Amino acid sequence: MTTAGSVGARPVGVALIGYGTVGQGVAAGLAAHHDRWLTQLGVDVQLRHVVVRDAAAPRDVPAPPGTLGTDAAAAVADPAVDLVVEVAGMVDEGRRLLGDALRAGKHVVSANKALLSAHGEELAGLAQEHGVNLLFEAAVAGGVPIVRGLRDLVRVDHVHTVDGILNGSCNYILTAMSEGTDYETVAARAQELGYLEADPTADVSGADSLRKLRLLASMAFGGPVLEEDIDCTGIDRITAADILALKAAPGGPREVRLLGRAQLVEPGGEAYTAVVEPVAVPQDHWAAGILGSTNAVTLGADQVGALTFSGPGAGRHETASAVLTDLVDVLLGAVPTSSPLGDRRLRNTRDEVTGRWYVRSSDALSTQLEPLLERTHLTSPLSGLTGVVRRSELQPWLDDPGSCVIRWEPAAHDLDAQEDDR
Repeated sequence: MTTAGSVGARPVGVALIGYGTVGQGVAAGLAAHHDRWLTQLGVDVQLRHVVVRDAAAPRDVPAPPGTLGTDAAAAVADPAVDLVVEVAGMVDEGRRLLGDALRAGKHVVSANKALLSAHGEELAGLAQEHGVNLLFEAAVAGGVPIVRGLRDLVRVDHVHTVDGILNGSCNYILTAMSEGTDYETVAARAQELGYLEADPTADVSGADSLRKLRLLASMAFGGPVLEEDIDCTGIDRITAADILALKAAPGGPREVRLLGRAQLVEPGGEAYTAVVEPVAVPQDHWAAGILGSTNAVTLGADQVGALTFSGPGAGRHETASAVLTDLVDVLLGAVPTSSPLGDRRLRNTRDEVTGRWYVRSSDALSTQLEPLLERTHLTSPLSGLTGVVRRSELQPWLDDPGSCVIRWEPAAHDLDAQEDDR
């Protein structure tokens, strides 16, 4: 159908795979921006397919007439489709569908962090081979433009550190626990509010943050930092007593945040470390002020120093906005088709990670913990702050479901003292 202003406009057909919260937000955004893009960009964007598993399921945003279907392969293969938007969360099937789309010369925009973490280099390689885009702003930190910011920064600077609160659900839980509420109560409330899935394992175990860190670190360092290269500890063993102990810590109260961190051991070098873990940060640390379900990422680079991006990490409109931003970049041809993940050879040095940790031990491991503690908080259950140790030395407590391990972040004056000592 020809619309006002569409004569001479370039038609762009879109297939939308997945029509849950984010997919409905994308469809609503495409409708809302259609006429403006037609006028300003000279493109007539048409949503041709909306692919779902159950066409009869009720939805807040009705799909455009004639678009709803269940055959994803047919939608991807449609010659009238130029761009595939995938927000369904499938991994194995998603790999096949998006691979087919890229091989057919179709651009892909995805919000699927699990798929991209598992198969990012493969899919990015296909995009590069066939001269199309694979964009994934919405896969990391929802509405926060961190992928775009990092993509632009690595073109002109050397990024050596990625440090972020990458899961809003965990940050909501830890913020509420800081006010004295126990983990079980807060987690139940988070599920009622829709921050946590019915099965919260991916969030509270740290797996969701790990996948996002894997993508950001690979972009930052120009080579694959894979899931198995990242050590991971979640928040599900933290109790209100642990939070209170750290708020009363010597040297000033600390807030606990789940941080994903990756850094080059030497700027410009090939050796790196990467870990997701709860961290007790001092009040003047940037992460202490990130409250509720907010996401935030700090990038450290040689020339510009530290840049922090923060904002909503989830939500229909917030995540859909990130998808639509990628879509506009495709329409404008604004992003190179080369892989943003890179193929540089990197070397993981996880065994060299050292620091101090707050540890609460199960009774079975208390005797082993005593020699490692620099300061004891309680004797039953045994808990306290270690001296400087390798993270690998704490593996028995990291593996023990009855223990809790939280990294201790030095305050600024602690770092100054360490410099003076050297």
